[in-house]
Amino acid sequence: MKILEVMQKAKPNITEEEADFILWSRTPYPVGGITAKSLYQATRRFYRTIANHRHVCEFCDNLAQDNDTLCKRCAGAIRHENHNL
Repeated sequence: MKILEVMQKAKPNITEEEADFILWSRTPYPVGGITAKSLYQATRRFYRTIANHRHVCEFCDNLAQDNDTLCKRCAGAIRHENHNL
């Protein structure tokens, strides 16, 4: 089964552009391994957050803070790193 076919099981009308975004930004691909199950879950999670008007962190899979692209943990880590420069 191809990657797009797995993602279509989670979201039948997914576009190639959306599938590409999810593959590269919401999974560990290409540095980490992915399975059909993890790809399906990433696709479902992505669309569930959109349906619920939420955002996930750009660095991890936690919910982002209000009006932000980072979760509290990642935002704190970045602030800490910038402070040490």
